[in-house]
Amino acid sequence: MRISVSFGVVLVAFVTSRHTAAQEAAPKTELVKKFAAMADSISQARVIKTPSPVERRGEGFIVDQRKELHLEFQQGATRLDQDVNAQALFPLKVTGFTLQYDSRKDLRPVVKRGSDLQRVLVTVEGLLADEGKPKARIRDFQLKHGTDYDAVQLARDEIISRIQWYLPDVDIEGKQKFQEKRLAIENLTEEPVWVFAVAHSRQRANKGFEFRWRPANPDSGNAYRMQIPPKSTLPFLIDAGEERRDPLQAARVRIWAESESGERWEAHRTHDLPLVERNAAFDNARVYHDDQIQTYTWPIKPKTGERSFSERLVVFKNATVEPLEVQVRCLSQEQGALRWRQLPSMTIPPMTAAGPVTPLGMRVRASEVRFVAKSKSLLFNKHAEQSLPLVEESDAGRIYTAEKIGQFVYVFEPQAAKTRH
Repeated sequence: MRISVSFGVVLVAFVTSRHTAAQEAAPKTELVKKFAAMADSISQARVIKTPSPVERRGEGFIVDQRKELHLEFQQGATRLDQDVNAQALFPLKVTGFTLQYDSRKDLRPVVKRGSDLQRVLVTVEGLLADEGKPKARIRDFQLKHGTDYDAVQLARDEIISRIQWYLPDVDIEGKQKFQEKRLAIENLTEEPVWVFAVAHSRQRANKGFEFRWRPANPDSGNAYRMQIPPKSTLPFLIDAGEERRDPLQAARVRIWAESESGERWEAHRTHDLPLVERNAAFDNARVYHDDQIQTYTWPIKPKTGERSFSERLVVFKNATVEPLEVQVRCLSQEQGALRWRQLPSMTIPPMTAAGPVTPLGMRVRASEVRFVAKSKSLLFNKHAEQSLPLVEESDAGRIYTAEKIGQFVYVFEPQAAKTRH
């Protein structure tokens, strides 16, 4: 069976075996359409680089520096090679100039101009193959243009961005532009650490790629989390569906951590941590070029020496013979704000100690608490409205000095309970 489809770029045809059912040919037809749409989009690509000129005037001298670059793809053609590989060929026109003038050493401005017209070949090997993952290749080319811009890479970036949009399952060979890095965590401490992260990542939208926070905005209270064993470095993995976990990649993150002993690292909980450095070669944008995405490793270093604390970790011990349901409110500092927070209800089995946790799973630290505990026959409500300070009063206020945060244990003694009727 022969199928021919016209896309406004060029007539594209491919052949399937006669015994192939129409429904089996449909996915390949769709891939051909996507490839043609990609080619049409590339043929409309334009790049104009016109940075602000540098002009300086002093006593008896003038300095003038400016440059400009124009890239213009033109209408191309597509074809199938051996009914498996897809190719697109585009004319690419480039013009540019650089002007430099310093009256202290130049009699006249020094101008470099250049223009070029090259053909750029894009091949997607195995696009219509029944097995294996397709791979895109852009044939090497050179451009003369009279500037210090990397015009070849700028042109490749335009092509690659369209491959990623129209054919997201295709691997791309060679250097490409990245705005993100994968996140890894290096736990240098002697204990397990829970790491929490919110990522500003590149995602598909209706009309192109855009950056969004995930799993939700930083102020939402939601975050990815992962436990890192002591003295280890691991990629930060997130749930990608279908029982798969993928490395988190982002342009910037909000990230914080907590150890089992209650130590916290929160410098970037309310402030962005950029994962990509600024690149002077690309207008100081946070981008880089590489054959594959790079990794940013966030170190968690042990905290040493004495520090001042105004809070303690909260622990409740149930010394009764009945399970206790405990409802807790705590006064604590979270993300720069001191306020009362209602915590999720917790159940403590008999003769057991446990600490409340936040909705994210972090241990609760507080300066004061209010709570009610009850079982079928017992009620503890002394501190339902009367706050219980967790830090003793001192000359400096309710502050103490220690090498690590302290712990406050409240024991529910049977003789202190009221009998429920």
